[in-house]
Amino acid sequence: MANFTTTSDLKSYSLKKAGEPDDGSSDYDSEILEFLNLMLFNVLAGGSEYDQEFGVPWAWAKSRNPGVITFEPPYETGTVSLTNGSTAGTFSDAPTGLGSFANSYQLKTSDTSEFYILTAHIADAVGFTLDGPFLGKTGSYTFRAYKTDYALASNIVRLISPFRVYRSSYMHPSEVALIERNAFDRDFPKPNGFVQGVPTHATIIYEDDGQLYVRFNRWMDEQIRVEYDFIPIPAALTIAPDVTPIIPREDRIVLAYGAIHMILEDKNDDRADRYFQLTQSKLHSMVLANQKQMRNTNLTTGAMIIPREDQLNRFRRGFFAGDYFSD
Repeated sequence: MANFTTTSDLKSYSLKKAGEPDDGSSDYDSEILEFLNLMLFNVLAGGSEYDQEFGVPWAWAKSRNPGVITFEPPYETGTVSLTNGSTAGTFSDAPTGLGSFANSYQLKTSDTSEFYILTAHIADAVGFTLDGPFLGKTGSYTFRAYKTDYALASNIVRLISPFRVYRSSYMHPSEVALIERNAFDRDFPKPNGFVQGVPTHATIIYEDDGQLYVRFNRWMDEQIRVEYDFIPIPAALTIAPDVTPIIPREDRIVLAYGAIHMILEDKNDDRADRYFQLTQSKLHSMVLANQKQMRNTNLTTGAMIIPREDQLNRFRRGFFAGDYFSD
């Protein structure tokens, strides 16, 4: 058990240190898994209740393969028929093979300055719905439908790199900075802020249980490959079957420290503060070790630190690392 190899090891240690039996009779026997999973997610997400915010790109948690999206050129085949005051529209030529345009494409006609989000469209169909009534004259227009919004991988805890744009004419990929939505809308308003070219900025416009949707600030007339690195949502820790947590063995004790703190706090036990400090101290040492590993030019990562309960700083000390967003 001292090696903290599996979830069972962490559960048994946590219950015993919290003064609870580990024979299944504890009132916390079922909750302990919830506490361990919560700590795991906090570590991966880069922030927690332990007076700390850290955007650490844990090497051990990073997805083995990068996420990939394909940047699409505008669709501009044929014309669109639109009616003043109506949200309904029709393509003269169905956009076959491109999937649904709903909530990912924005349409601009040749004679108007407004951009309209397509809120409803069935793949390969001619009919669509705009997000607001058409303000121009009733008629048939040449147009462009720009794909501005892209769905990323469906299991993301958080992104840990800029987007990388690959083109055959570039020696190195271009990087696309991820910024907050307010800054994005301020700096790249349509129509003047949305122009042709390699995208330079993007923003998260929507999140749905690990599914992120990202909007880019420029459009291109060709398909290009875009990659990004991320930390995926881990499989839940379970006892049957017994699971080995994704965290390296020397750092797994942080899950137990956090779970013990949660139990003791729930019990109004005076030792809760001690395990708060243990958890915070261990998180701090993990961040420092990760930073050292990133600085090294070889594969040596240095010793990892597991604080002993009798060697604690008596005072809580928060720390901050790099912020995830730039602006």
